[in-house]
Amino acid sequence: MQITAKSFRAAAFTMMAIIMSPGGIQVSLAADVPSLVAPNDKGIPALSTADYLDRYADLLLLRERFGAVLGSEVPDLMRAKLESFDQNGPQLSDVVVLRNDLMAELNYYAVNLRYLILAEGAIWPSDRSVSTYRNDALSALSEVIGELAAGDVMDIDINHLLHRLESVNAWTEGVTEPADDWFSAAKRQSLVDAAMKAAHHSSS
Repeated sequence: MQITAKSFRAAAFTMMAIIMSPGGIQVSLAADVPSLVAPNDKGIPALSTADYLDRYADLLLLRERFGAVLGSEVPDLMRAKLESFDQNGPQLSDVVVLRNDLMAELNYYAVNLRYLILAEGAIWPSDRSVSTYRNDALSALSEVIGELAAGDVMDIDINHLLHRLESVNAWTEGVTEPADDWFSAAKRQSLVDAAMKAAHHSSS
């Protein structure tokens, strides 16, 4: 039976939505995700509250992208996370969980796109040859996966990385460019600002 882009994508992204549950990825999946760390890891840098929320917004927008959370839930989740911190801000354990969730979910996005391509489930645009798009897509995905494995996701330019993943995803859907910029820096910053403002009002 031929695998179509629609059926493969639906199955893969449903699995991603399960993985991207609010509780995060389970340790049993660590074999598929490089560089997961334990909560007492000393190599994880401390983050300011604003920096933590910036990365947390990345995570929530990624989960919204794949239906694991609703867009209407994101502001409340941002505020709830901020209000869970004490006066010292995020603890090491908070940073570790966030780091692992981001690492896992970005990897699963890249890996699922790769599976889609290898299963011949992509529908490529017609302006270039199938082989050119296929090779370029696999090369881009390999670079993303390699960067995630080699570096710390807390230091990576996630906006640029997501743009590359979304570009490949667009190709597999038969279009040359992504339809929208759901992960824009402006949207992320607005979520951070709104959470900080709401928390300030509730404490005053």
